[in-house]
Amino acid sequence: MAMSRAGNGEAVVLEGSGGAGGRPSGQAAVGLPVVVAGRGCGGSPVQGGDAGAVACDAAGALDGGGQPRTLPAGPARSRTAARRVMLSAADREEISRGIAEGLEGAVIAARIGRDPSVVSREIARHGGRERYRATRAVRAAAVARRRPKVRKLDARPTLRAQVITRLRAGCSPDQVAGRLRYEHPGDRAARVADTVSHEAIYTWIYALPKGELAREGILLRSGRTRRRARGRTRAPGARIVGMTSIDARPAEVTGRAVPGHWEGDLMIGKAGRSVMATLVERTSRYTVPVALPAGRRDATTTCDALIGSMTGLPEGLLKTLTWCPRTTSRVGSGTT
Repeated sequence: MAMSRAGNGEAVVLEGSGGAGGRPSGQAAVGLPVVVAGRGCGGSPVQGGDAGAVACDAAGALDGGGQPRTLPAGPARSRTAARRVMLSAADREEISRGIAEGLEGAVIAARIGRDPSVVSREIARHGGRERYRATRAVRAAAVARRRPKVRKLDARPTLRAQVITRLRAGCSPDQVAGRLRYEHPGDRAARVADTVSHEAIYTWIYALPKGELAREGILLRSGRTRRRARGRTRAPGARIVGMTSIDARPAEVTGRAVPGHWEGDLMIGKAGRSVMATLVERTSRYTVPVALPAGRRDATTTCDALIGSMTGLPEGLLKTLTWCPRTTSRVGSGTT
């Protein structure tokens, strides 16, 4: 048997015998279930091409006289973005029937005109092939659409107690979620009542009233009690008052051949309790450490310390100073 496609998008079934690798009469090679002259032929959907194109064996698809017959192809699936449409009760009933018939998920999806991934997730979400029931899935979907939703940890006290115990022991929400999945193996439907995702744990923690986190004895490793805002809250500005662009430096600075050009930066200690500045001459790599009193790094203190450390150097070695803008010190233009 062979199959070709006509120019109008129709699948043409050509005469042929099954041969050594052929299929018995009445069984389809590929395609969707089609009834021809009282006989049925079906199989898996065609991968690629027009949806609904089928090919049956010679005995089931040929007209009388042994001439090839053209089978119309179904409408092609639109690839444009569309509004999400929820599965209806009729769709779920058709999924249940397809499971009972032993059909593949792709064939069931073609029957109801949905993507195979939608059918796959629907079956997995409601008990798998062994426990899927249309009426039960409809009720569960209605409950899931209700708003506002009760958080899983609020609805399951036993699971909440396990999570709180592990958080008090110093585990992160990621570790708690991973450990619960490890202790409750199996498919998703079997362990859904005994596991929780790390995002659900974070959402529950950040929804607690102020002070409740401390009363529960829970301390996140980050120390935060509220979710950090995403994105930039304000446009970053220049960290140096009156900053001059590095492009304004003389061309001789780039080559490092002429001495007298310096680079400065800040080194901040743990928790900001200590700080010092460094000055490096670009040609000789001569380094001058500059101590800042009592860990102060404001603009005035930093400028005075830099000027004091460079006083006494030959005038020919004092040409330019390039200051790193990534530091927290707001160094004024008086050091240029």
